[in-house]
Amino acid sequence: MSAATSAIAPVVAAMPALSAPQMAPDAGAPTFGAVMAAGIAELDQTLKTAERQSIRLASGQAESLQEVVLDQENARIAFQFATQLRNRLIEGWQELQRMQL
Repeated sequence: MSAATSAIAPVVAAMPALSAPQMAPDAGAPTFGAVMAAGIAELDQTLKTAERQSIRLASGQAESLQEVVLDQENARIAFQFATQLRNRLIEGWQELQRMQL
């Protein structure tokens, strides 16, 4: 049995060297958290713009109904996208938690 073990020892020792090389994060690349924070800030701005346009329409200050409707639709689509992205991220995280190590 020790002959089989000694024959495998060099292979086992070489395994860490055979693994995929670790990539260092790019210093100029934004982090995942930074990208998510920027996306959330942009969504918030879109929703606030739509709300301001609605208030202007209700008070009679809106210049055109088309702009108000466009802003409302942009906000709705952006919110749906953010909701779907959140759902996908949660599903991915749950899938990772189910993996057995």
